[in-house]
Amino acid sequence: MAPPAKRQRRIYVACRRCHSQKIKCSGIQPCRACCVSGNHDQCQFPPRDRKVSVSETYIKKLEGEVRDLRAQQQRPGAASPCQTTYEAPSVANDQGQNPAQFTDTDVSNPLLESPTGFVAAGSSSPPVYIGEASCVAFGDTLLQCVDKDTDLAAWPPPTYFQHEIFNRLVRPDLVLPDRIQSRLLVGVAVRFIGTDYHLLLKKTFYEKLDRICAGEEPQDLVWICKFFILLALGEMYSNRQRRNMSQRVPGTDYFLQATGLLQDLYETPSVEQVEVMILFCFYANALGRTKSAYTYIGIAMRMALALGLHRNLPSDTMLNPVEREHRKRVWWTLYTLDRLCSSILGYPLLISDSLIDVELPTDEGLSASEQEEFSDPAHLIATIKLARITGQILSDLYCLPQRTHEPFVQRVHRILLSLRKWDEELPAKLSLQQEHLPRHVTSLHLHYNKCVISTTRPILLYLFKHRFSLTADAAGVTPPPTFSPTTLALAESCVQAARASNSILSRCFVEGSLASFGYFDAHYLFSSSLILIMSAVMDPNVAMSDAISYAFTILKAMKEDGNIPSCDYYERLQRTRASVGKMRENHETGSHSPILASGGETIWEAQIPPHEADGPSLGFSEGVPLGHPLIDSFLADKAFARADGMVPEDQSLRDLACELGDEFLFGAQ
Repeated sequence: MAPPAKRQRRIYVACRRCHSQKIKCSGIQPCRACCVSGNHDQCQFPPRDRKVSVSETYIKKLEGEVRDLRAQQQRPGAASPCQTTYEAPSVANDQGQNPAQFTDTDVSNPLLESPTGFVAAGSSSPPVYIGEASCVAFGDTLLQCVDKDTDLAAWPPPTYFQHEIFNRLVRPDLVLPDRIQSRLLVGVAVRFIGTDYHLLLKKTFYEKLDRICAGEEPQDLVWICKFFILLALGEMYSNRQRRNMSQRVPGTDYFLQATGLLQDLYETPSVEQVEVMILFCFYANALGRTKSAYTYIGIAMRMALALGLHRNLPSDTMLNPVEREHRKRVWWTLYTLDRLCSSILGYPLLISDSLIDVELPTDEGLSASEQEEFSDPAHLIATIKLARITGQILSDLYCLPQRTHEPFVQRVHRILLSLRKWDEELPAKLSLQQEHLPRHVTSLHLHYNKCVISTTRPILLYLFKHRFSLTADAAGVTPPPTFSPTTLALAESCVQAARASNSILSRCFVEGSLASFGYFDAHYLFSSSLILIMSAVMDPNVAMSDAISYAFTILKAMKEDGNIPSCDYYERLQRTRASVGKMRENHETGSHSPILASGGETIWEAQIPPHEADGPSLGFSEGVPLGHPLIDSFLADKAFARADGMVPEDQSLRDLACELGDEFLFGAQ
């Protein structure tokens, strides 16, 4: 009897080009795909961390050498083998002692001996931030080394060219609106977004408003500019007019007045100027001017960095507790908006987390009267943590393929772990399990769902393309490709997050808390509806069809009311739905077989049953996008948290790593 044919070993390594384009690789160099496309020079394979067998005797020998080296290092007077000692170039002192000995590990950067780069910290003037890497900082440090009595805070500010043209479009005698009307409009703006973000010192702002309206205080142009943009936001969020005939966003006139008051004061920035730019970002988005909004945030970020808002202030800085807390909250509001706007446009972040050491918002150290200036810090802290995860999504999942050697599935695992931790640590007062949801709570969870969608939608798109043979390697595949239940669960979590967002927005529409002219509600509706359209064509059912109809109805109502961003979003969704529907019809008339999951079920049947007509998929908790047991197993497996060739124990998780094209980094055999 002839011996059974040896099973051909599966090739787990793909060249970088085939891996980035998700096409099959022959495993030889140059591979077949690169030869056909004429890219012989680009055919490069990643280094493989192979497992090597060694004898127990050799391991024990190495352990003994390590113990000997550690014992030698701990002996008094003994130098480390990796350290070099040298004598300081100085003579012995008067007592006849030996010259001091130094090691090269004793050398430190003198420019970083101070906790921050602030000067004038002990004076009554605002602290001045000077970056430690600047030549000015180096010169100041050198001067203080040779003259310890030098008072840098007493130095006059640097000179610069000034001209009245920089104060463009200044109108000294502005007519302010009615005081009561102004307080009402500012109150609306604070109610809608003043809890999500720190926009102003509440008590101080209203007191100054009363004094300026009464003519008891001269008009401060920066404050007046902030005042008008707040009025614009208040009118926008308070407008209830249906079928806006003017086709203008409410508050536009106030916004144009504020634009005319913008001053070129960048050489001497202030915290209040940063606030102004943050408010301009909000309203510019509502006008559909998303790139302008991104630019406003960029200017605000540069001014904030010049002020050192991203750094902890020295303890001897002469600022009262309210001013200190105000600086912190303005910074974190700017930080959050930078990540949110960057995520929406897909643009790079303006600052890395590694450069920030300012503390999180807090009420500690503030009196009851001082706390009236601020909102509860819990919500802002939750928003900041989501913004950090948003930054990770942009830098880790949507980075250039050649810039990272970490497998995609590993990056998804790390981000979903962060999102799960955020959800578990969320205070009860910020949860969705409330009868009447405050507007700021709904905004928080819409942001969270968007993070889940952004993390998992590449997997959903991967399955979608294979489901309808939209990739070169998926066309004509026999037998149909199979996917692990975990892969399907991750794709379905994207759908669940989209359904949760649409449910929240539908509830806001019914309760009258939807921002009819706002930008972010329209964007969240667009983002989630794209996912629902994909899911509906992969698994047609009544519940999904209704969810899409609700989304289109709300977005159309916002468009007809005069919401500018929703016009573009609505037309894009219409075209997408029509094209996807036509694609499905063409696919059904062909001879393509449906993609199968492990075990032979159709794509959504393995472990993830299809949607019921009156509720979410079985296995997922309502409103919990990451609530499936398979995702629990995925997040609990420590193999995905390491990059040392460790193999997931569960076969389903091994299949997941292989399906996403990263099996060679997990040592799969």
